[in-house]
Amino acid sequence: MQVDSYQYSANGYFHNYGIDSIETTVNRGNWRLRRLKNIMKDLGHEGRSIDYLKMDIEFSEWPVLYDLIETRSIDHVRQLALEIHTPEVDIHDRPEHLCTWSTVDTMAFMMKTLLNLKKSGFQLFYTRTNHRTKFISPITRIERYCCHNLHFVNVKHEANRYKAI
Repeated sequence: MQVDSYQYSANGYFHNYGIDSIETTVNRGNWRLRRLKNIMKDLGHEGRSIDYLKMDIEFSEWPVLYDLIETRSIDHVRQLALEIHTPEVDIHDRPEHLCTWSTVDTMAFMMKTLLNLKKSGFQLFYTRTNHRTKFISPITRIERYCCHNLHFVNVKHEANRYKAI
C-alpha cells in the first residue's frame, strides 16, 4: 500500500500494515503484514480491549483466526466480523482454477477453527451470504456460495457480561 501511517482524527489512526498469522511482506515488499499480538505490543495496547475487529482478508482469515485463538489475542476482542471464504473462492470467476488444497484436512481445519472460536466465547449473532460468489459445486452439482459474512459477540469478555444492578 502506498499510503504512510497517519492520524486521521483525535482518536483515530491509520497504520500502514495489515493483519496476518506471521510477520511478512507481500506485493513485492510494499505491504507489511503483522500478527495482532505484535501490533498491540508495539502500540502499547497489550491487555486492552478491541471493541470491534473486522476482517475481510481474502482467505487469510483462517490462519489469522487460528493465530488469534492460539495466542489468546482473541480474548481481548468484544465483537468480531469476518468475511469467510471456502476453498472454492476463485471458481466462480475463473472456472479453470480449481483449488488444489480443497481437501478433507482443509475443511476439518476450518471447522476446528470455528469450534475453537466458539470455545473462546464467541457466539454468532448475524450471518449474510455474499450472493456474488455463487458457483455450481463440481462434486454435488448443487448451487453453492463460497463467501459469507459472520458476526460474533464474545460472551466471555468482561465488558459484555450482564451485570445485575
